[in-house]
Amino acid sequence: MTPESPAAAPSSSVAVDASAAAGVVLPEHDAGTAAFAQVGMPLPLVLLCGGLPRLLAQPQVALPLLQLATAQGTTGADATLGRLVLELLELCFLGLAPGEPSPEGDSLATQAQKHAGEVRAAWEAHAALGPLPSDTPTRLLLSLVPCLRQDLLRLLWPISLAQSEAIYQRFGLLARLLGVTLPATFAEAEAAAASQVTEASAQAPDPAATAATTVLQQSLERQLAYLLPGTALDDLPKTLCPYLLQPGHPVDALLTVLKQAARTVHVSIEGLDAPAVLRRMTRLLSWSLLLGLRGYRPIKGRPGLVLPKSLASWEAA
Repeated sequence: MTPESPAAAPSSSVAVDASAAAGVVLPEHDAGTAAFAQVGMPLPLVLLCGGLPRLLAQPQVALPLLQLATAQGTTGADATLGRLVLELLELCFLGLAPGEPSPEGDSLATQAQKHAGEVRAAWEAHAALGPLPSDTPTRLLLSLVPCLRQDLLRLLWPISLAQSEAIYQRFGLLARLLGVTLPATFAEAEAAAASQVTEASAQAPDPAATAATTVLQQSLERQLAYLLPGTALDDLPKTLCPYLLQPGHPVDALLTVLKQAARTVHVSIEGLDAPAVLRRMTRLLSWSLLLGLRGYRPIKGRPGLVLPKSLASWEAA
């Protein structure tokens, strides 16, 4: 069922500015790629369990996004979320990782620039199809900003402010390739992301938008359940997402799920305190997700994601 609301009729032009990409060149290696290689292993996990849910929780985005998705058929929500997940993770690996040339001879940075142009064109095509707000691309990218520090710290993952800033600066170059200009510094971007969350929470409740968020979030949880191995971790998104989205959300429910998963997959957590359990299981979940991504093909005819060789050290981390 597609929720409908007479109030949900934002601008139909998804604003991306191709001129923002003019002159942007991604270096093969910089402080951002170095920081990502050092501390970025959980970033795909928090992008999917923190960043995307932040976007889907915004009523001005959730309802038109679901309307656009369901116009494509009964599996439209899964297809739309699958495409969004794939595009985000491809940009993550291509744009943030230090890269070697592909079999075709292109470096990861060159591939990222090509891919960003394709994504930007897809966003422009979406503008002609449905009622997405004009600032949806900016809202999406700002929703990901807390993933670069806040979410990682919530999982007790070690990352310095300098590393967050370095990754963000690289992220800002990717945003410009996508036609979006983000704030100049990480601190300014954090403030803008926080304002976006405050704005969404201050709006009067809209049952149709709330229902749309629920449908899209459930679709995202199905994507994650597919990516994570077996069934022991199927409940993880339902507990990890609210834990990351709500700063005051207690860790108890998440620890319960993680301990159950540890027993199921025979990971020893005996004698570990709660922070140590959280760190160990975050490492396991992140690596399991990365392995699952190798066969992730939500778009027919598109190959699965490939973990760059430069990140091989994550396996032994």
